[in-house]
Amino acid sequence: SREHGPLRVVATDISLGALEAMFLRAKNLGCKPIGSFELAQLWSQQSLVWDTLELVLLLADGTCSVETVEMRCYEVLDGEAHVVVCGWGTLSSIPPMHGV
Repeated sequence: SREHGPLRVVATDISLGALEAMFLRAKNLGCKPIGSFELAQLWSQQSLVWDTLELVLLLADGTCSVETVEMRCYEVLDGEAHVVVCGWGTLSSIPPMHGV
């Protein structure tokens, strides 16, 4: 509910292309990105918001441990997340859909 603030979701993947596809799809569904798509280095993040949802995309390192990914996700959301989605290239199945 809006009384408790937006639902906070962090989606992390090692694939820049996968995160870009998620960014474009979310934008096409009406979210408002905070800044332009700027995931240029490991552990960089991109936020998108709707009225009741905040989505943070996080570019992860495929060679790190699960514990490191968990720690980085908590850091991104200041220790508070409602949903965490992690992929090791699995989010790549989302097509980029440029201009759609």
